[in-house]
Amino acid sequence: MIKLLLIVLGIILCLLACTHTADETAETASPPIVETITEEPEPEEGQLAMVEWIDFVKYNGQTYEGDWGETTVPLENVGKLLGYIENSVPSEIRNFEEYTVPDNASPYCSVGTPFYAVTNNENAIAVYTKNKDTYYLYQIRE
Repeated sequence: MIKLLLIVLGIILCLLACTHTADETAETASPPIVETITEEPEPEEGQLAMVEWIDFVKYNGQTYEGDWGETTVPLENVGKLLGYIENSVPSEIRNFEEYTVPDNASPYCSVGTPFYAVTNNENAIAVYTKNKDTYYLYQIRE
């Protein structure tokens, strides 16, 4: 019986000793080991920039600007197929100063959207929108 009482008393003393460190203040407490390890910070990969793009399509090194669907191209003025949107331009970009928009790219047209030449206007393309069955005008800004 005395042995059992000594064991319980030993356990209680151990528990009290463990809780004693909780009474330390922030000024007197020693910091945890993980906070005292000094590591070199990883170099930043560049700031993340949120970009609000204009309505455009880049094709053959040229940027053709749209007017958010305000101007359409009549079917009789739609020429030969030039290509398809192959790349979506992201709205969040790291190292924006170094970012180059690839050809056949647009921030708002879906990948796979076809675009066509416009007859009698070499500075314009017609971008087809399937859901509205409409060709929208995109032009090089002069």
